Amino acid sequence: LTFSVTSTIGGGTFDVTGTTVSQAASFVLSPSTLTTNASTSWSVPAGQSLTWTTGGTFYGSLALAGASAALVVNTTSPVIAATVSSAGGRLDFDVDTTFNTSGSITMSADTEIDIASGKVVSYSGAAINIGANTLTFTGDGTFTNSNDINLSVAGSTLALNSSGTINRVSVVDTAANPNITVAGGNNFSINYLTLYNSATITATGTLTINSSLTTNTNAVELTLSGTVTAHDIILFSDLDIDGTLTLAGDSTLMAKATGDVTFGPGSNLTFPDGLIVDNGTTLKINDSDVAGLTVTIEGGTTITGTGVVSLEGDENLTFQNPTPDSTALAKVTDASSGTLTPVPPITGFAAAGNNTTMQIELSWTNTNSVNVYICRSTLGYLSVPCSSSPVYNAAGAGSPAVTDTVLSDGVTYYYTAFSYSGGIVTPPTTTIASENANAASSNGSVYTDVTSFTAEPRDSKIILSWTNPSTNYSSTIIRRSTSDYPASYNSGDAVYSGTAETNTDTGLKNGTIYFYRAFAVSSTAPIYASGVNAVAAATIIPSGLVSYYPLKGNENDGSGQGNHGTLSNTNASTLSTANVVSESGSAYDFDGSDDYIEIDNPIEDDFSLSVWLKTSQTSGAANTNWYLGKAVLETYTGTLYKHFGMTIGNAGEILYGNTKDDGTGNTLTGSAVNDNEWHNITVTRSKSLGTAKLYIDGTESASSTSAGSLSLNTATLIQIGRQDSAGQYYDGGLDEIRIYNRPINTTEIARLYFSVIGKVEANLSSNLNHSCAIIDGGTAYCWGDDGGASYDRLGDSTSGS
Repeated sequence: LTFSVTSTIGGGTFDVTGTTVSQAASFVLSPSTLTTNASTSWSVPAGQSLTWTTGGTFYGSLALAGASAALVVNTTSPVIAATVSSAGGRLDFDVDTTFNTSGSITMSADTEIDIASGKVVSYSGAAINIGANTLTFTGDGTFTNSNDINLSVAGSTLALNSSGTINRVSVVDTAANPNITVAGGNNFSINYLTLYNSATITATGTLTINSSLTTNTNAVELTLSGTVTAHDIILFSDLDIDGTLTLAGDSTLMAKATGDVTFGPGSNLTFPDGLIVDNGTTLKINDSDVAGLTVTIEGGTTITGTGVVSLEGDENLTFQNPTPDSTALAKVTDASSGTLTPVPPITGFAAAGNNTTMQIELSWTNTNSVNVYICRSTLGYLSVPCSSSPVYNAAGAGSPAVTDTVLSDGVTYYYTAFSYSGGIVTPPTTTIASENANAASSNGSVYTDVTSFTAEPRDSKIILSWTNPSTNYSSTIIRRSTSDYPASYNSGDAVYSGTAETNTDTGLKNGTIYFYRAFAVSSTAPIYASGVNAVAAATIIPSGLVSYYPLKGNENDGSGQGNHGTLSNTNASTLSTANVVSESGSAYDFDGSDDYIEIDNPIEDDFSLSVWLKTSQTSGAANTNWYLGKAVLETYTGTLYKHFGMTIGNAGEILYGNTKDDGTGNTLTGSAVNDNEWHNITVTRSKSLGTAKLYIDGTESASSTSAGSLSLNTATLIQIGRQDSAGQYYDGGLDEIRIYNRPINTTEIARLYFSVIGKVEANLSSNLNHSCAIIDGGTAYCWGDDGGASYDRLGDSTSGS
């Protein structure tokens, strides 16, 4: 299909699928519907144009077949899925346009891309290779390309003759020193510029690198002429500057390998946001063509590992805001007559109170006459300079000093000294470093702290106690923090204010460490003593554990819940260390006649009971009458109704049961445990599931559904070693008594048994056959069969066997 004269297609449907279209003159394409496909081929001759004003997608191929051949896109939401080949043509985009992944631009001669101001060409096609040609961008629009525009050979030129934006540009490794030019009066932006070979940037206008300029090999040399503004420059190679290079915004020059920054006549280099020299890198700064060039690094300097900055000419290198530390400065070498001018902060900042005049003396060392700005606070040290009224703001070499006066008696003052460079300002906006010091002012009077300040952990709370001063005292203030001891009476969180000598800090998170500081307040004025510290972590309670009695010489509750017991008869003896199971090395031996412990009942319907016992007792109750047995542990109600317990039966078997509203009972009968050996007995009960289970040495021995469905909410006390209604006393050893407010699971039951049994049976013959089991998902317990009735513990390990 050939159009020999200037033509317009308008209205209707124009279907050129599978068609080769050529035009000898300019052509306007504006049908109501344009239909193309991958086989559509369109050719625009030199000096003519194809103007596309119909929306939709253009498939196939489109050739700009000579100089000044033009594609003009001016339609609604156009999508180009065609290969546009240019032999000297121009692509003119007056609207937002999309090249999908099937669309692309190729060029065999100089080509121009003109994007109207405010318009965006979104290009997802293949990389554009300029070749030995010039690709010129005009118009002030944006070319958002996901693949690079490549300067692909030595003769490649990218001419930026507008104030537009390109996303990605690359100098490929086969291109030897191609050119990027920016015409005068323009400010063109490239987001990412990557050099795999040397290149020259000539900017009579301004080139801005929005994101990063990267030289990716050691052989690359980047030559700048004109004005270039960049953000991050990642330098693997040389950088020659014959104009002005400014790193603006949050930017750095990052040296990644040996590089040489060389300055030509009229050049300048400023790093407002810092310099980074990586490990193993040497960054050379050379001003061989400029006498006495000054290089200013204002944003801080980082030189890692074996990185080095080498001054090769007679340049003056100034570090400012902040100076590098001494480790970094040691890696900056001066190979010629140049000077290295660091701006160090002050050192040795100290504050000393005068005990009679209510004044504080401040002193420091100022080696290089840096400016010093000192702020004062009663709340703590400052991280930024105070906005006004500094204690001191001046420069002075040597060891200056200042006296802070008109202070209050007994108050601790916190001073922060900020070092900064440049002119004296209030406040400085950019500082090099800061140092802290504090001291308390005094008129000679004595202000006494509280004494005996302690913190005792509990579940979700910490009990604080102390002794108040006896003179010159009005109240006590306690502050709390989770990071460190509060620095002053009004830092951290308020816990207490008053005259008492104990307080419970509640609502805490178990396992968290809390730092407390108690301040005594004087009676003559709101003056605070320096404070006393205490620290504790709220106790982490195993899930559901409400009472725990290790019986290590007393009946105290080790769960952190404070449910301590009372021994009703002091004749109960303590077993010897060799005969106990607990790590405490202690257990209780009940005499079977009048020994028992009484505690408040912390449970009702859902619970677990666990004890270690050692007995030879018999003559207990029949299997059906648990409440007549020798009581190991039983609730006390004063009647037979709605109570439960664990007893020894008439054949030495372990029993568990509970009674109904009418006094009749349900009994679980386990095997005999009266062999005078230690056994772990655990009972779990769930009213919601209607179950009760009895375990002996980690293994289920009996269970019942009828014993688990009753309400057991009337008992206020639990007795250990005594059955209250029949006076049945337990005879034997008890240890490691635990009470939970939930039914624990079989893994937890096994852990209660196996974590202790290894301490009881510790001897193992070398010729035993061993086996191991993972009890809790973390520790392996290993056992050997010695041919007898028991097993010996081999050891435990988190891995292996």
